[in-house]
Amino acid sequence: MASTSWKRGTLDVSEEEQLPTHRRMKRSTVVIACMTLVVLLVVAIALLVVYKNPQRDPGQDAAFCDWPAGGTKESNKCYQKLDSFGYKVVVGKVEDDRQVSEVKLQLGTELDTPPFDDVIQNVTMNVTKLNDNILRIKVYDSDNERYEVPVQLHFPLLQQQSGASNPVYTVEQWSTAKGYFAFKVKRKDNGTVILDTSVGNMMLADQLLQFVTKIPTKNVYGFGENPHKSYRHKFDSTKWPMFARDEGPDEPPKNVYGVHPFWMCLENDGKAHGVLLLNSNAMEYTFHPDQLLQLLSIGGILDFFVIVGDGPNHVVELYTDLIGKPFLPPYWALGFQLSRYGYNTTDNLTQVLDRNRAANIPQDVQHIDIDYMNERIDFTINPVDFAGLKETLSQYTKGGLKIVTIVDPAIIASRSGYDTYKRGCGQDVYIKWPSEVPNENRSNPWNDDVCKDVMYGQVWPPGPVAFPDFFKTNTTGWWKKEILEFLEKLPFHAIWIDMNEPAEFSTNMFIPTLCDKERAKDNECWRLRCPRNRYDDPPYRTAAATLYGKNNRLSDKTICMVGMQGDSNEYRHYDVHSLYGWSQTLATYEAIIEVFKERSFILSRSTYVSSGRFAGHWLGDNLSRWTDMHRSIIGMLEFNLFGIPYVGADICGFFGQPSPELCTRWMQLGAFYPFARNHNFLEDPSQDPASFTEDIQSIMRDALNVRYRLLPYLYTLFYHAHIKGTPVVRALFNEFPRDEKTYDIDKQFMWGKSLLISPILEEGQREITYYLPAGRWYDFYKGEMIVSKGEKFTKTNLTLESPTLLHVRAGSVLPLQKEAINTKAMGSAGFSLAVYVDENGEASGDLYWDDGVSKDTSEKYLYYTFKAQSNNVTITTEHESSDVTPPSIYRICVIQLLDLKSVAISGVPKENITTSRSREPGDNMVIIEIKGGIPLKKKVEISWDT
Repeated sequence: MASTSWKRGTLDVSEEEQLPTHRRMKRSTVVIACMTLVVLLVVAIALLVVYKNPQRDPGQDAAFCDWPAGGTKESNKCYQKLDSFGYKVVVGKVEDDRQVSEVKLQLGTELDTPPFDDVIQNVTMNVTKLNDNILRIKVYDSDNERYEVPVQLHFPLLQQQSGASNPVYTVEQWSTAKGYFAFKVKRKDNGTVILDTSVGNMMLADQLLQFVTKIPTKNVYGFGENPHKSYRHKFDSTKWPMFARDEGPDEPPKNVYGVHPFWMCLENDGKAHGVLLLNSNAMEYTFHPDQLLQLLSIGGILDFFVIVGDGPNHVVELYTDLIGKPFLPPYWALGFQLSRYGYNTTDNLTQVLDRNRAANIPQDVQHIDIDYMNERIDFTINPVDFAGLKETLSQYTKGGLKIVTIVDPAIIASRSGYDTYKRGCGQDVYIKWPSEVPNENRSNPWNDDVCKDVMYGQVWPPGPVAFPDFFKTNTTGWWKKEILEFLEKLPFHAIWIDMNEPAEFSTNMFIPTLCDKERAKDNECWRLRCPRNRYDDPPYRTAAATLYGKNNRLSDKTICMVGMQGDSNEYRHYDVHSLYGWSQTLATYEAIIEVFKERSFILSRSTYVSSGRFAGHWLGDNLSRWTDMHRSIIGMLEFNLFGIPYVGADICGFFGQPSPELCTRWMQLGAFYPFARNHNFLEDPSQDPASFTEDIQSIMRDALNVRYRLLPYLYTLFYHAHIKGTPVVRALFNEFPRDEKTYDIDKQFMWGKSLLISPILEEGQREITYYLPAGRWYDFYKGEMIVSKGEKFTKTNLTLESPTLLHVRAGSVLPLQKEAINTKAMGSAGFSLAVYVDENGEASGDLYWDDGVSKDTSEKYLYYTFKAQSNNVTITTEHESSDVTPPSIYRICVIQLLDLKSVAISGVPKENITTSRSREPGDNMVIIEIKGGIPLKKKVEISWDT
């Protein structure tokens, strides 16, 4: 930290940074001598501290911790000096019978020196009952306006006139013997304590906020985006940073692309609650062994939304009531998708498309990465290597193939004649330096009189780039027009936005390969260098920087925190950095709504709270490792918890060369990602299905065919996510919250409430042990019934041809569709129903159906419910529309029905009905075939005699 002072609300560029180069050199000898003395003194003090308290763990240091001597890392608790410092009540009280309560607090301390610098003296706690299940607790500076997350301006619940009539929670406040304030949030019905600040001191300083709470159980899930090794958190004092960063999800406790400060706790009785800390500054979360959760942030305010639900699914539904429901993807977006960085030419791309079509690999979507661009510049096409790309792709799109193009945010500034940059300059759309930073400290590649004050960086294009500020009003309109103009050059159907943390390759570093001497100052290789200041070098050394090296800075691999954003420079990049991906997503969403005639989707690498309303997410640049395949399940579960159900990992891994076995198993797992895409790196061999031998192709094709058969069920799950917020992919405990054996299972998962998926995740695996909650289950492939008491089962003699284990929960009716080469070929035909009755002979299910592509489906859809009871299945049309072609049912499979004598179907002549019993070994089902099918209109009754 070169800056000598940090004053609230001002930028103090260090004295050294303000000096011209020749004066810095003259002072260097004196500075070095002084620094040497300071370093020696600091080392001596540090040695003394370590000697006095040898058990203190510097990696877990925090201002509020009082580490006891002795013990191990696991048992060395972080005790709170509750009666040493904190806030005391000045006036006000949280009252149960009021919708809004306010408590005024003032700093109190028994310590000679406060634990933080620049502690906020006067604090207000505002408690608002948003509805019966959601409570907001907002803690902020009483005297000074501070940054608050602007994303909340788009939260649907906060735009409504709301309030609680019969809240399921209560808030209690109390004071310690010395008068320090604390509070608890509890369930009314059973007294479960959800938040409890009595274990530690809440403290707010200018650039460090602290909150500590007791957690009722250790069944805690969420927080991200981090590469967690398990879905359930471990209370082991690991410090996890949250700050959007261009880092691959290889090893914990990294902070990677997005930020989601939301956690869910499963309580002892199976109920659940969730808590959102609406903060976008760099944060840390730590679970301590004695069931403490420690939260730290280096800015903003403490703004909690406490969500008290009946169970895990209900919590996610309530959470998306607050932040917004996920978007409904087009039907084709649920098909298989191919991609890679490194097609290199139009011919190479068409070879991949042709060989997979020849191998009968189902495919709906083709992605094209930055290699299609001219010099990796946005909204351009390489005129040599990708000549004729538009005309070539149009031949494939006629058959139903959809195209997704990548667009990065960085806009090259060093290419004359590049109109995208020029138009952006004219509309003032870029992130800028603040006026407090003098020109000589701005590290600009040139002095630009046209596009003044712009902060430039280095990313993929061969030269300095500018970063669009999507918090500016003009930027959305400019971005929309650039997309529209590019559509004339290359028709595409969806947009993939990458590098939007935002990533920057050169910040504070020297990377010769990124040099652009054409317009660099002083004929030197240019790079972005951030001046020393309180934003790029905050007084608290957050793990978001130090995790990557003790001298690393918050601005490394991104742009300077001191940058200014917004129409009136109302935001500092320091505050909104982790919202960059969210802001670009919102601008892109507004663009595609107007630009595309049909429903589309956005795939974003960086996400924040509520991104799921507008976009899906892939889990980033993973490795071709078995461990990464397992962790993809954890990531998929977490993003469904975050309200972003359209999610998946790069199948077979992005970096590295997967073995045929690994890629086969990953394709079998990836067939059950909501977003299913095979994607890999420029320098690695091809890994599309048709690049493997015919026997491997056959296994991969079989896995994808199962996915395509299940698409009507998957699409219906997305409808429920879009309308109610219910997760598409669920942990087993989502459906069985009272079964403690499910709480730490993250190698199995469910699609909805009916389908349990148990993938093969280990190399050379010849047997798999899987858990089935108590009740009846059916093997999806054979129909064999398994009755579980809540126990583990083992399947042996596995081969590479063995498919992913699928079990259907008794009491389910699954809508299925006959697979084809893509969803266009499937159309509205080829539907069937699979009926899996429970011990009472009953089952139920549903189907949502529309044309799959219309943007407005508010009334233009069909919705059916299925009810099986005794010897009867009833299909009821709950919502009908003349704008949608109804699906036709051609087959009904009743599982575990031994035989039947006759069948009657309303509106179908008997001669058009045939029945058969499957004769395959182990199969247990009766198949009812309907010649020509029956369109689902009004009500359909199917009955039989046995």
